[in-house]
Amino acid sequence: MSASEVTILSKSSSRAADAVTGPRSRIPRLGSPLSPCLPPLFLFLLLIPGLLLGCGDESRPSPGQEAPTTPRHVETTVAKPVSLTIFQEIPATVVSRQEARISPKIMGSIKEVHVRLGAVVQKGQLLARLSAGELDARVEQAKARLHNIIRNLKREEGLLSQDASTPETVNELRDQANVARAALEEAKSMVSYTLIRAPFPGVITMKQADLGDMVSPGQVLFVLKTHRAPQILAFLPEKLAASRKIGEPLEVAVASTGQAFTATISEINKAADPASRTVEVKMDTPGSQALIPGQFVRVKIPRRQGRTIFLPPRAVSRYGQLVRVFVVREKRAWLRIVRTGPRTSEGVEIISGLDPGDEVILDPSMDLKDGQPVKVVGRTP
Repeated sequence: MSASEVTILSKSSSRAADAVTGPRSRIPRLGSPLSPCLPPLFLFLLLIPGLLLGCGDESRPSPGQEAPTTPRHVETTVAKPVSLTIFQEIPATVVSRQEARISPKIMGSIKEVHVRLGAVVQKGQLLARLSAGELDARVEQAKARLHNIIRNLKREEGLLSQDASTPETVNELRDQANVARAALEEAKSMVSYTLIRAPFPGVITMKQADLGDMVSPGQVLFVLKTHRAPQILAFLPEKLAASRKIGEPLEVAVASTGQAFTATISEINKAADPASRTVEVKMDTPGSQALIPGQFVRVKIPRRQGRTIFLPPRAVSRYGQLVRVFVVREKRAWLRIVRTGPRTSEGVEIISGLDPGDEVILDPSMDLKDGQPVKVVGRTP
């Protein structure tokens, strides 16, 4: 094939390609500048990868690099062990030394009520009277029967003196008279049951008796409690109750009035409650204390003696169900999970989690992190 034929074939191929894709002059060659005829959208799509690569976060540290942190100013205290007796406060209640739930012995309606709720009564004082007409009729019937027997007895005794009667008849009437006297006393005692009286001096703390009420035996109408020298009732955990003794003095504080006094253990139950695992303990109080039955008090029970760490409450914080503190070591705050005891006037007892001499941060903020740099600006003894 000659050179002229090759040229003719090349031109024919170019014309065929232009017929399909358009003129070749519109497609830029590799390495040549972009033609101004390209659409703007095509140019924007070409620039997107470069924009994404150039918009990265330059401040993000590399995986092995720590972010710089400014030290936080904190105030600290030193965990010092204290030698003392550890007490545990137990809630308790003031109870009456003597209490009576008064109910009638017979059935009847209430005819009279002589006391009000909170009234102070004396022993034997009338509280209420029941109406029972059938008992009065029984007394009259017993009186009439006794009177008739005595009359017959006197007549037979007169006849016996005249040998007109027998000793057996007289003796039989005497026995009948004795039976009639007993029946009369029984009827009178039944009538006395209509009178409801106070069994001892005290205060009416409950009253469920009104005029016209129908009552029956066993139904509580009044609750009477002594108002002098009440007792303290507490339920101690088994471990604390095991070391208690009769006559042991304990400190008691009244929550409502703030008064404090010493009570003496007088009763200790020898059996524990299987539901609460506690032991009932009663304490006698001084008669000079103005206490009301049902009043709430707290009893301080000595738990143990030894050395323990106390911290101010502001040093201890909660994070969910955990109790935590922060200690300072090597100018950084380190988190410690601690186990605490009861809060007393000395502060919060730290049972475990701290060592004597640890420097503890006061008022740690919720955003304080474990290992965060800190600067101590003040120390509290």
